[in-house]
Amino acid sequence: MTLQVSPDASVRAADPDDAGRLIFYYRSSRMYSALLDQRREPVMATRDELAEMLAGKDRLGGQLFALMDCSGSVIGFGGLRGASLENLTGEVFLLLRDDSDYAASSARGMLAFLLDRAFGRMHLNKVLAVGLVEEEEGWRTLLRETGFHSCGVQRQIVYARGRWFDLETFTLKQETWLNAVQHGPLPAAG
Repeated sequence: MTLQVSPDASVRAADPDDAGRLIFYYRSSRMYSALLDQRREPVMATRDELAEMLAGKDRLGGQLFALMDCSGSVIGFGGLRGASLENLTGEVFLLLRDDSDYAASSARGMLAFLLDRAFGRMHLNKVLAVGLVEEEEGWRTLLRETGFHSCGVQRQIVYARGRWFDLETFTLKQETWLNAVQHGPLPAAG
């Protein structure tokens, strides 16, 4: 089942056949904060490992989604991870090929879909997101424009590819999201 998230894009649950497209992000010369593990270290997965993961609990739990253009081609992935009903939080992420792609209506639609899932369906109280300062300006801008507030930058927290990266953490609370849904667009955060 697919769901239209913008005039030019739709979303569906990712499946094992998407492993070939997802591996691009793991092998890219760009670093993606979404591909860091819980210790905030880069992960290198194989295509078979990704296919197995997509066939397993993440697929059944519906937490990883493929973003598709009008032709049905996958143009990115997004999802929720670490969603916990015990502490009512989770982390949202979005993987797009180029930094400039985060300014597109498809990215905004996918993020809105993920937030509706987190707050509207899972009833989380707060959603986190992270972005690598040197690599993900587009993602971080989209988060701020959506109402996320920065919790600060951790300097030189990720070491990969022979250098250090800074990581910015963002949060969005359910009441901020609900207010925007009821009264119009979220204000840009400073």
